[in-house]
Amino acid sequence: MSIPVLSYNLHDNIVECFNFNSIRGRLIILIWDKLVDSPTIVWRQLTISGIINIKEVGKYQKRIADDLDKTQRETFSYRIDEFKYCDKPKSETRNLHLSLDIDHLGTLTINCAKFTIQVINRKL
Repeated sequence: MSIPVLSYNLHDNIVECFNFNSIRGRLIILIWDKLVDSPTIVWRQLTISGIINIKEVGKYQKRIADDLDKTQRETFSYRIDEFKYCDKPKSETRNLHLSLDIDHLGTLTINCAKFTIQVINRKL
């Protein structure tokens, strides 16, 4: 069995919500992107499950919460710079190494079992 294909380029997608559940080892990120030359907004949900490096992801979540408190914003609204597989270590089935880089926060490496990206219905 091979690793999942990254079927979407998430560069410059807006992070609306970053919700990490450390007990379940699950991260849900709601993102949106405006289609070029169109008023249409596409919402996606990135779900990352079976997270092994819980401490690191928890620290990243805290940085986001601190930033929201500091700026007194309700939504996060930073852009994804990059979401990809890490070069090293190499990802294998159910042992994935992902790199998530969000503007102003730096790169988070996530070691997990699986992830999905799905288009969802949501209105602003």
